[in-house]
Amino acid sequence: MSDGDFIRTIRSTDVEESQQDQSEKYENEIELEKLKLLEKKFNRIISSSSMYQKYENLKQKIIQDNEEYEFESYHRTRCPRYKPTMPSTNPLPKFW
Repeated sequence: MSDGDFIRTIRSTDVEESQQDQSEKYENEIELEKLKLLEKKFNRIISSSSMYQKYENLKQKIIQDNEEYEFESYHRTRCPRYKPTMPSTNPLPKFW
């Protein structure tokens, strides 16, 4: 277990509708609090760790380089440059 984990047990019982609405509200509040805790934890990691930032920047650079390389290699191998055909120097057929 780590920070921000919640332990929940769910039991099936017959509940009146008014109580059921309240329980859904409480479940939504619990989910919201869980997301807030996770966001705080994530923000704390990013702001305090320079190694994390370096790693993320390096990862983005590698991804970008790979995308550019894939595009260039695809362009060169499968999409040759357009070369307009030159007019033929052969004489026209007789029916012209």
